[in-house]
Amino acid sequence: MKKLDCLWGLILLTLLLTSTLVACGGEDGAAQPLPPSASQPAADLKVADQGKIQLGGGRMLSLSPDGAWLAVMEGDALCVYAAGTLAQQTCANLEGRPLDRRTVAWAPDSSRLAFTEDVLRLMMDGDLWTLEVEGGELKNLSDDGVDGRFMQEDDVSLDMVPTWSRDGQTLVFARGIRVGGEWQGTALYRISAGGGKAEELLSVTDELPAAIWYGVDWSHDGKKIVYTVGKTQADDPDNGIWIADQEGKNPSKLLGRTDTMGLPVLIGVSGGAPQALIEYYEAAMRFSAEPNRAFFFLLDLETGETQPLKQAQGEAVEFFGPYAATFSPDGSKVLYTYKDMEDQYRLVVRDLAGGAENVLLTSDAPLGSGGDIGMGLQWAANDTLYVATSPFDGWLLTLETE
Repeated sequence: MKKLDCLWGLILLTLLLTSTLVACGGEDGAAQPLPPSASQPAADLKVADQGKIQLGGGRMLSLSPDGAWLAVMEGDALCVYAAGTLAQQTCANLEGRPLDRRTVAWAPDSSRLAFTEDVLRLMMDGDLWTLEVEGGELKNLSDDGVDGRFMQEDDVSLDMVPTWSRDGQTLVFARGIRVGGEWQGTALYRISAGGGKAEELLSVTDELPAAIWYGVDWSHDGKKIVYTVGKTQADDPDNGIWIADQEGKNPSKLLGRTDTMGLPVLIGVSGGAPQALIEYYEAAMRFSAEPNRAFFFLLDLETGETQPLKQAQGEAVEFFGPYAATFSPDGSKVLYTYKDMEDQYRLVVRDLAGGAENVLLTSDAPLGSGGDIGMGLQWAANDTLYVATSPFDGWLLTLETE
């Protein structure tokens, strides 16, 4: 037990450098509405309207899938604001339970948020919670009877990184379990969105309790679960991006860690093709000042092949970044940010079929700088974009065709 407890120190050294939103995915369910831009090429899109957002020092988390709401972290509270008016809709006081901002995930219909407490950075017990946008009902779906620090507890479950099914009826999340003072490992679980008994889908480790700390999503057809394994030992052969059947069967590794780039972390999966966005976050931390070096890649979920999101056309210095990336709601395009050689930040949309690009916005200020992995850039179904300029403010942009 002492050996495993000591591993938490090593985990924290790694995870304090990182911090998610986990994208929505799911089992067989209702298709999400296509954005107006779905039928238009990237070249025909432009920014029709933009508005600056800053909400009293609150930390901006994400835009809801329908573009109607903004999730904001205010101290230990989780709040929801109307994107159109910036009026507060609801604000849940978590009563001293520190929110893990990386875990806040919108339901596909934008009616609820799922999240956990900050297990890793603050060594706090983590339960799985939901917050209703209308009415503000706060519900603990996985109360294990432990509250606060867990290291002296003999029996505890640590729940992290929830992701919604496509129909919004269930949640899949990572759980670390301790029984009789002994860690039992990490597994993926499924639970009804209304609560009830959690069902184990897939065991990832037999001992280490936080081997999945970020990056869980569903394939475009809802038949596969894609997840990131990040164990304490950097050279562990299990580290990387994995895929399994929706019931947790037939797990296989798609992409492993490399000495040069480090651990690949899942950012999100396309809603229209077997394709994912990944980030080599360790490499970005180490080499962000180097030009012409991409840290975001497109990953083919069928072949495991990768392609850098941006490449220089020659040997001359052409770009820094990209710094953030996300798929369009229908999966036909990718949105990303980078900095050019005139120190201008650019917001770019690209057609995934053909690769044609269009610069939507340039800025002296950083674009897509949400502060954590996978945060700072969202594309809603109504063609509203949220583009962070810091963890505490950003732009809401409205797209239209030429």
